Amino acid sequence: MVDRSLTRPGRRAKSWPRVGLLIGQIGLIGLISLWSAVAMAEPLVIEARPVALYPEEPERRRMGGLVFLGGLELTSPDHHFGGLSGLSIDPDGSRMLAISDRGAWVGARLIHDSEGRLVGIGAAEIIPLGDSQGDYLHGRMGDAEDIADLANGGYAVSFERRHRVAVYPGDPFMPGNNRGVVLRSPEALIDAPDNKGIEALVEIAPGRLLAVTEGMVASDSPGDVRLRGWLISENEAPAALSYAVTGPLRPTALAKIPGGDLLVLERSFSLIAGLRVRLLRLDAASVAPGATLRPVEIANFGGAPTVDNFEGLAVRRDAQGRLLVYMVSDDNFKGFQRTLLMQFELVY
Repeated sequence: MVDRSLTRPGRRAKSWPRVGLLIGQIGLIGLISLWSAVAMAEPLVIEARPVALYPEEPERRRMGGLVFLGGLELTSPDHHFGGLSGLSIDPDGSRMLAISDRGAWVGARLIHDSEGRLVGIGAAEIIPLGDSQGDYLHGRMGDAEDIADLANGGYAVSFERRHRVAVYPGDPFMPGNNRGVVLRSPEALIDAPDNKGIEALVEIAPGRLLAVTEGMVASDSPGDVRLRGWLISENEAPAALSYAVTGPLRPTALAKIPGGDLLVLERSFSLIAGLRVRLLRLDAASVAPGATLRPVEIANFGGAPTVDNFEGLAVRRDAQGRLLVYMVSDDNFKGFQRTLLMQFELVY
């Protein structure tokens, strides 16, 4: 079922070109041309610098059930670039699609070497996220947090602040696809903390999404802290479940492994403990209405020097049959953080 309450037309974010201010300065023909230019994706310059998981020990690649294959630090002179919170990788590894928590789609070609290791970034582009009419989202409406690949070729995106899940019919850089139709939200989601709504999202079966919040507590008894989550679909009412957490780490992304099980990315940050990141596996058979999800740790990034605020997660199987895991970090548009795109092989 579609929720029409949040599908009002949006405006461009203030940092994107504002045509209205130029009406008195250019003629009608110029105005139409400028609107067309603004509505299209813009080329994006991304510079990629290779990084090692352990810079002082470049041959050290194993971390729990992961083997490090390649990593890049991404930078751009474009001030719209950054804040990457969700990630999708094409099945052949040729392209990534990411979302920014300031309301932008980022698409870029990926370069792998002859051994399938991530080594660079090719042509890239950027465009603001659209609402159901294709108008650009702005401000609080544009805080996108995770992206889920859909079996029908589209994408589902979770948003915070104005909490919701929207579905896009296909590649948002193609005409007509940058239109997000909002799904019926769980009633309890309206009470989610401003910045702790649905942080992790994945399609577990065609038309059925698993959504887990970052900070909506369902149970907080000693030794049993659980977060709220739901199964969401277009034709059914949302069904509640919960997600068990350990310590301060909270889920930031979900991805489906070929075969059905799920990977969960968790992270936490404090001034005392610093940044902590880990990857877990969740049995698909355990995902059901009313269930408490309890994933099992695969890898812990504690002690790895090349780590940042990882929030995006994607999985694909390559031609050699390897399960490849990609992670991207949200730099929060802060100079002391980095946008890292890392590639691993999942070996358990």
